[in-house]
Amino acid sequence: MVGKGQMEVVREVADELHLNIPIAGLAKDDRHRTNELLYGFPPQTIGLDVKSELFKVLTQIQDEVHRYAITFHRNKRSKHALHSELDDIKGLGPKGKEALLKELKTVKSIKEADNQQLIKVLGASKGTIVYKHFTQKCPKQNNFSYICRMRIVIQRCAQASVTLNNEVKTAVARATYPFRHRRK
Repeated sequence: MVGKGQMEVVREVADELHLNIPIAGLAKDDRHRTNELLYGFPPQTIGLDVKSELFKVLTQIQDEVHRYAITFHRNKRSKHALHSELDDIKGLGPKGKEALLKELKTVKSIKEADNQQLIKVLGASKGTIVYKHFTQKCPKQNNFSYICRMRIVIQRCAQASVTLNNEVKTAVARATYPFRHRRK
């Protein structure tokens, strides 16, 4: 569940992936409290009773998504602090990295080294792998990384949408028709 701006991106990605899944968003008031449900395209505002079961379920989902996003970014930032460009080279293990740094001292000097220097330190196979890694032109990261991440999220959500859809339908039915689902 996302806000109005994110709903449009999710819809674009869902259309691109030919997924026919319901998309809903949660809107917050000026005090940053969740107060309404957005559903469909264009998004229609559905007022929610803050005491209803549906509101509680949606708020719990929203809180869990927020917690997950914060944890993910903290972990990513933490790993990035200890990350070296040498870690991205497939086929180069800890001993190879250590040998390169011992001989050439810095990642910058490893990048600037010619193939023969790298082969001398690592051997023919791994030296060539490192040389190719730093000399081949890599495409720059495109501006659609957000859309790519959303694509992954939507694919995962599509797998779980049947279960969630049934749970939301049940919660909606209970919130809309509380007299039909009385507990005994």
